Amino acid sequence: MKTVLLLAFGLMAAALAGCFNQRAATSGATPSTIRSIRKVRFEGTAEMPELAAQARSLGDELYPKVVRLLGDDTQARARQIDIVFKRNLTGQFKGALKRSARNMPKFGTFTLPGAAQGTTIYLDVEELKKDPSDLERLLLHEMAHTAQGYRWYRFWRAPYYWREGVADYVAYQLTRTNIAGAGGTSCARCSALWPHYTSGYACAAAFLIFVEGAYDPKIVPKLQRALWSGSYDDALFQAATGKALEELWAEFLRTSAVTSIAAKMNMVYEALGYKGGNPPADVEARFSVYLERQPNGAEISRLLGLSSLSGKPIPDIQTRIALYLYFSEQGDSGGSAAAYLYRLGERGELPGFNKGDHAALIEPLTLADIDAATATDALNRNVRGEKQGDGSIYHYRVTRDRTEAPWHLVKAWRTSAEGQMVEEYTLP
Repeated sequence: MKTVLLLAFGLMAAALAGCFNQRAATSGATPSTIRSIRKVRFEGTAEMPELAAQARSLGDELYPKVVRLLGDDTQARARQIDIVFKRNLTGQFKGALKRSARNMPKFGTFTLPGAAQGTTIYLDVEELKKDPSDLERLLLHEMAHTAQGYRWYRFWRAPYYWREGVADYVAYQLTRTNIAGAGGTSCARCSALWPHYTSGYACAAAFLIFVEGAYDPKIVPKLQRALWSGSYDDALFQAATGKALEELWAEFLRTSAVTSIAAKMNMVYEALGYKGGNPPADVEARFSVYLERQPNGAEISRLLGLSSLSGKPIPDIQTRIALYLYFSEQGDSGGSAAAYLYRLGERGELPGFNKGDHAALIEPLTLADIDAATATDALNRNVRGEKQGDGSIYHYRVTRDRTEAPWHLVKAWRTSAEGQMVEEYTLP
């Protein structure tokens, strides 16, 4: 087989709730004396009275709790907020979304279901239609941003990962419904998508929950106060806990709030010379040398070169590190399911293909697959094949008992482009 595409990711879109250049919050009466939600309105979309009533009820109930959780002191906070439902927040806040996701592996297309600007919270109607149960989590995250109340001249001095981490911390601590984050877990954790506290969101939230429980129950109000005042420094953690930030981080990485792949991504970061989650200038060269020194490193380098994201080369070093670990965690069986089938094709043993065929093998992959790469349960994968000049779709089902075991092809068949069965192959 020639020109084989080993991975074409069918990755879930990650929904990020954001905080964008908030203005100074207004002062006024305490949350207990007035209703928290001033107005609920719809812009560019049909009115949905039930959704508006639900949002108002949740906001009035939960916003005072958000303020108290962050530290209800003398800081000026928004006492009343507006909620606006509209469409395509992702397009409206495209630049800010890119900044918030800059230290996350680019596994897929990020969408923006919510954003906060000043005393206004924007929620994307179309995103909520996909998952109406997400309203409470989104409101909590965005209300946290409103309660943070950063003035514009301090906003840029507050590290984005702590802004988003504190907001997710609030959502995980106060939500009364399950939060089905990346990987389907209801617990804050670091994962393939958020591997480091500088990724923000669930990983930074999980780290703050750890520090709060193990060292300082007031760490989040202290952090929020420093961020709000523009005085944040990493030394805050040393002062609050007696341990430096990186020392706390190393301890946290040994907890169950870090998936196996996330923990190993951090090990690779350390080996490559990352500092505070940031790569060295020559990280690409260092990664190439690192791969050369690993078992099967040359093979994995070749797999990475053949992999793509939606038909395009893998765009960033963090994603390639995650994929390297995904490949290497597959044991001696030869990497991913697509890699196993590729080898069958090279030997002329893949049903439907002959040596020399120009073809692509497409293995849909989700974040959950990457995070579960070391799972001990039986693994089943479905891979699709496409041949140049042939309108048929070739399907392969492979399985194995555990990640260390070799893959086995258990079924192969061909369909038309419309999905109609053409033939099922007899396996050797």
